[in-house]
Amino acid sequence: IEKLKKSYRSTIEIMNMANHVLSHWDNPHVTLAEPVLRHGDPPEIVGCGSEVEAMRRIAERIAALRAQGMFHIAVIEKTAERCRSVYEQLAALGVSDLHLIAESASKYEGGVSVVPVYLSKGMEFDAVLLVNPSKASYQPDLPEDIKLLYVACTRALHRLEAYCWDECSPLLS
Repeated sequence: IEKLKKSYRSTIEIMNMANHVLSHWDNPHVTLAEPVLRHGDPPEIVGCGSEVEAMRRIAERIAALRAQGMFHIAVIEKTAERCRSVYEQLAALGVSDLHLIAESASKYEGGVSVVPVYLSKGMEFDAVLLVNPSKASYQPDLPEDIKLLYVACTRALHRLEAYCWDECSPLLS
């Protein structure tokens, strides 16, 4: 068996955070990825007082990322139901070129994609904005949650940010 250990998608800083998430999984068969030499900004955890504040800050951040030339942006939530709510809130805040990726989606349309983490596997984005990766949503003792959060983190090419209004998952700290 040959293990593929190199990660070419994400920056070293993003992979270090993703590897930190994965290191919580007590599984001897797990191999942490080795990032290639490409540095970028460190991932950010943004504390927000409420969901409304988080959605406002995410909408503002999307505009700033676009101004920096990042046009493929994922807003990742854990469940499809929560994604629908996030999509509606961001649309109400005027975010343009916004797409909801659901199980019925037949193609990727680019722009800003609101996507549940389980449908994001295999995709990559200039920036990933995690919506409320809370302790309740991503529990450090559940391998399924660890793997899902790892996948969410590793979708980002250049920027990874988490917007939390509940207690942030200890997997990210």
